[in-house]
Amino acid sequence: MISSHSTLRSRGSILALLACLPAPALAADVTPTVAHLSGSAPKLDLAETAYEPLDTRQAVPSASKGGLLVQYLSDDLSAFPLNPAAATVTLRPSAMGAPINCSFSAAAPILSASNGGQCFFRITGGLGDTVQIYYMGLLTLNQEIRYTINGMQPAVPGHTVFPFDSNTVFAGGRPTPTIARNPARLVMVIDKSGSMDWSAKPAGDPGCGSFYAPAAACRRWNILGSAATQMANVAKAYATPGDQLGVVFFDSVATDTGGMAAMNATTLNAAVGAIGTRSPGGNTSIGAGVERLKAPLVANAAANNNMTLLFTDGEQNTAPFLVSDGSQLLINATQNQPFGTPWVGTAPVKLCTFRLRTDDPAGPGGTTSLQQIADRGCNGLMNAPVTLDAQPADLIAFFLQVLNTTLIGDKIEMIAKTAGVTPGAGTPVALPFHTSAADGAVSLLLNWNATGGNNEGGSPSNLSIEKDGVVWDPIRDPNVELVRGKDHLVMTLRAPFCNAKRACVKSAGDWKLAFDSRTATGSGLGYNLFVLGDNASIATRFAVDQAAPGIGRPLRLTARLTEAGAPVNGLPLGSVYAIVSGPEASLGNILSASRAKPRQTEARDRVSLAGQKAMAMFDGPERRDIFAATDFFGAGKIPLKETSPGSYEATLPAKFEGVYRVTFMVDGKAPANGPFQRTFSTDRYVPVAVDAARTAATMVITPGSPRICRVVRCYSVTLKPIDQRGNLMGPGKGQLFTLNPRLATLNGVTDRLDGSYVLAITLSRMATGLPDLTIGGPGKTVIPLGKGRGPIKPIGKIDTIDKGKTILR
Repeated sequence: MISSHSTLRSRGSILALLACLPAPALAADVTPTVAHLSGSAPKLDLAETAYEPLDTRQAVPSASKGGLLVQYLSDDLSAFPLNPAAATVTLRPSAMGAPINCSFSAAAPILSASNGGQCFFRITGGLGDTVQIYYMGLLTLNQEIRYTINGMQPAVPGHTVFPFDSNTVFAGGRPTPTIARNPARLVMVIDKSGSMDWSAKPAGDPGCGSFYAPAAACRRWNILGSAATQMANVAKAYATPGDQLGVVFFDSVATDTGGMAAMNATTLNAAVGAIGTRSPGGNTSIGAGVERLKAPLVANAAANNNMTLLFTDGEQNTAPFLVSDGSQLLINATQNQPFGTPWVGTAPVKLCTFRLRTDDPAGPGGTTSLQQIADRGCNGLMNAPVTLDAQPADLIAFFLQVLNTTLIGDKIEMIAKTAGVTPGAGTPVALPFHTSAADGAVSLLLNWNATGGNNEGGSPSNLSIEKDGVVWDPIRDPNVELVRGKDHLVMTLRAPFCNAKRACVKSAGDWKLAFDSRTATGSGLGYNLFVLGDNASIATRFAVDQAAPGIGRPLRLTARLTEAGAPVNGLPLGSVYAIVSGPEASLGNILSASRAKPRQTEARDRVSLAGQKAMAMFDGPERRDIFAATDFFGAGKIPLKETSPGSYEATLPAKFEGVYRVTFMVDGKAPANGPFQRTFSTDRYVPVAVDAARTAATMVITPGSPRICRVVRCYSVTLKPIDQRGNLMGPGKGQLFTLNPRLATLNGVTDRLDGSYVLAITLSRMATGLPDLTIGGPGKTVIPLGKGRGPIKPIGKIDTIDKGKTILR
C-alpha cells in the first residue's frame, strides 16, 4: 500500500523534474499562416483578399527569393524551434505534375547538374518557426502550385503542430506564379592569343621580371583565370534554371567548349577549368571570337537576356574583324575597316568589352573602336586599364557589373567595393557596408594577396559578418552559402537573415565584415571587397558620354535612380557623386613627340609599330611621359545635381585625349527601402576631334610611283590629322582612314609615328577627281583631298599597313 505521503513525494518529484525541463506551462497550438504580416512567402496582400505576386523563381535557392516560406505561430514560444525529424514535405511545382518529396537539408543547397528537379527543406527563422522549401527548378508560370507539410513536431512535447496545405490554407485562392524573368544566356569570349602569355604590367615593371616571360602573378592568362573564377563563384549564387553559359576561346581562329549549356555550379566550374587547360598562342581575330556562338544567342533572342562578355588585350590583326560604322557593330571578313555585314542586326544581344591596353594603347581597339563597340553593344560600359594587378580589382568589378546585367534576379547591383592593405599580420580589419529594406540577398566577394613583392601565402582568418549584434561565422554557419577559392571567398546570405543560432536581423541597416590578416612574414595583406545586393525595387543606371567628342569638350555624367519604377528624387546635393580620374597628357601628342624607336616584339603575336614605340617608351627614359597619357590620375570628386525627377547630372571638361575612369557613388534614401548605397565604374575614351580645315592644310599630294601607275591613276597623300587646339591624332590610327570604294582604293597607309601618315590611293575609272577622305572614330571627319599641295618628303623604311597589319622592314 502506498501512503499519501509517498504519493505526494512522488508527485512532487515529478513536478520538480518537469520544472527542470523546457516543457510548456500549458499545451498550445502551433498554426501555419500566410497572413500579410507573417514571414511566409507567398503570403496574402495588404487587403488579405489574394496572394501577393509570385515569381517562378521563388523556390530556387540561387535566386534572391528565399524559397517557399511557411511561418508557424504559437502563444507559447517553447514550441520552437520546430522539429523536422518525422516531417513529410511535398511540392507540386506544376498543376499538371505529380508531388515531389522534399528532403531535409541543414543548409541551403546550391544548384548543380546533379540535383536538378529535386526538392529540399530546412527550418529557419529567428525562433526556428519557419519551414523553407527549395526546388531545384522553376515553378510553372500561370499554373497553381501545391506544397504540404505534415508530421512537424514541436521542440518539446505537449504542443500541437497543425499540418499545412497550400490548397486549403486560404479559401480565396491558391498560389499561382504570375511573374517570370527571361532566361539569361551568357557567352564569355576570351582572347588566348600569344600576348596573353605576356606581363599584365607595361614593360620595365621591376616586380614582374621579363615582359615576355613574367612572374606567375603578372602573367595575363593567370590573372584572367583568377578573375573568371571569382565571377563564376558569384554567379553560382544567382543562376537559375533556364540560364545558359557558353565559353569561346580565340586567337587566329575560335573554338568553344561545346556550345551553350545549362548554367549551374558544374558548368561554371568547367568554364573556369577550361581556361586552365589552354595555353596562349597565335594572333588576334576578335571577329572570329564573337561570331563563334552568335547563332544560339540570336535565335529566339527576344525571349532571353543575351550577353557576350569579351576579354581581349590587343589590336585585331587577323580576319574576320569586329568593327563599327558609328551606328552598329559589323563583321568585316577581310579588312579592319568600318564596313561589313551586321553582327547581330536588330537582335537584342549585348556585347561588353574589357580591353587591357598594355600593348597598342593608341590603337583603335583600345581607343576609338573600343568606345564605339561599348556604345553600340553595352550602353557605353567598358573597361580599359593599362595595367592589372595580381588581384585585378578593375577586371573583377567589370565582370561583376556585366554579371549583374546578365543574371537579373530582380536587380542585382553593386552596393560597395573597398580595397586596402592591412597594417600587418594579426591586425583586425572591419569593412562596413549598408543594405536596404527590400534586399533579398547579399553576396560578399573577398579576395586577397600578400604584399611585399612575393606571394607569401597570406590569407584572412577569424572572419565574421555582423549586423545589429548578430554574428555569422561565414566558414561554419550553414546559413551562409560559401564558395572557396585559393585566393578568395564568396559569402552569400539570403532573407530571412538569420544565423545558425536562429538570431535574425532585418534587411535594412549597417553591416561589417571583419577578419584578421595572416602572412608568413608578418607583412600586410592586400584585399578587395565587393558587395552585391539583390533588390526587387531599386534600379540604377549610370552613363558617361560626350555629346560632341573631343578634347576640351564636356564629359556628361548621368545617374538615374528609381524605386518600383518611380523616380528617387529630392536627394541632397552630395548624395550622388562621381570620382573621375584620367590622363595628364594627350596620348597622340606624347607618342608623336617621342624619339623612341619601335621595339620589335616577340613573334607569338603581332603588335603595331605604334604599339612597339609605346612599349619602348614604357621601358625607357620616357616611361613617365607615356604613363601620363595612359594611366588614371586626379581622382576628383564631382557632385551630380538633380536635373529632372530621379535624374542626376554633372559635366566637366576633358582636358586631354585618353581613357577616363568614372566611378559613381550613391548614398541616398528611397521612400520604401530607406537608406541605400550603390557604386558603378566605367571608362570613357576622349578622342582628338580631327578638324577638316586644319588637317587639309597639312596635306601634300603627289603622283604615285611610276612603277605602279603606268596603267591606273594613283597618288600619294601625306597629312597630319590635328584638331582645332593643335592636338595630334597621333600614331596607331591608320585603320581609321577610308575612301569611297566605288571611287578609289586605299592601297596602304604608312604610319610615320610622328603624327603624320602617307596614304597610297588608286582611283577607279568612275572617279573624276580625288575623292573625300574619311577619318573614322567617335567624331567622324570628312576631308576633301582636292585641297592638297606638293611635293612630299621620302617615306623612309616603314612599310605599309595592309589589312590592319604593320610590318617593320
